[in-house]
Amino acid sequence: MRKKVGDIKAELPSGTIGPFFNDEFGDTYGIIYAFTSDGFTHRELKDYVETVRDELLQVPDVAKVVKIGFQDQKVYIEFSSHQLANLGISRASIMAALQEQNILTPSGVVDTEKEQVVVEATGKFGPDENLRNVTVYAGSKKVRLVDIATITHAYSDPPQPGFRYNGIDAIGLAVHMRKGGDILALEKNVADKMAALRADMPIGIEAHLVANQPKVVHEAVNEFMEALIEAVAIVLGISFISLGLRAGTVVAFSIPLVLACVFVGMQIWGIDLQRISLGA
Repeated sequence: MRKKVGDIKAELPSGTIGPFFNDEFGDTYGIIYAFTSDGFTHRELKDYVETVRDELLQVPDVAKVVKIGFQDQKVYIEFSSHQLANLGISRASIMAALQEQNILTPSGVVDTEKEQVVVEATGKFGPDENLRNVTVYAGSKKVRLVDIATITHAYSDPPQPGFRYNGIDAIGLAVHMRKGGDILALEKNVADKMAALRADMPIGIEAHLVANQPKVVHEAVNEFMEALIEAVAIVLGISFISLGLRAGTVVAFSIPLVLACVFVGMQIWGIDLQRISLGA
C-alpha cells in the first residue's frame, strides 16, 4: 500500500500534505495508567509523564509506551489586516521573516553511554524576546513584530483528543507488550517499576491504574483450568462407575497422560497458553 500510494504522490493536487500511513492501528495496550495533577500545569505534568515513559520503556517485555491525551503548546501571532495594509506589509513577508529566523540546521548527535545529545546551531527561536524582536520591513523602515502583532502562548485549538480519569483532565500511558512476551510477568515488572516511581513522585501528581488486562487474563485462564479439572474428574468418576475398577483405572491413567503430553507439546512448539489453545 505504501508503494502504490507513493507512486501516485506526484499526481496529487499542489499543496497536498501527506499522504500519511498508520500501520500500527492493530496494536493492543494491556496496561494503561492515568496521571492527574493538583497544582501543576498541563505542560509540567506532560514533562513528568515523559520521564515515567522513559523508565517504563526499560522494563522487560515492554515494546512501546504511548502517551494519551497530551496537548501541544503553540505560539499564536495575531495581527490586524488594516494595520498591515496601512504599513504596506503583507502576511507573506511576515511569514518569510519568521522562517528565515527559525531555520533549523542539523548539526549532529553526541552519543554517550546513557543517551544521545542533539547538537543544534543557533538560529531557532528561544525565549519570547527573540520572537518579539523579529524584524519586518515596511518599505524602507524596520518594524519589530511585537509592534504590529499580538504574541500569545496557548494549547492547540481545536484541542487534541483528551483523556480523563473520573472526570478529571489527565494524561495516560498505555503499555504495549512485545510479541511473545508473558503478560503476567509484564504486570509484575510494570507494577514494581511504578511502585519505585511512586516513591519519588512529586506531591500533587498521582498515578492511577485504569486498565489491567493481565488480571483479566489470569482470571480467565484460572477459570478455564478449574472447568478442565472438574471435567476430567467427572469423566474419571463416571468411568469407574460404568466400566468398573480395572477398565476405569486404565481410563483414569490415560486421560491425564494425554493432557500431560499435550502441554509438553505446546511448550515445545511455542503454543501460548490461552483459552483457544487449551480448548483445542
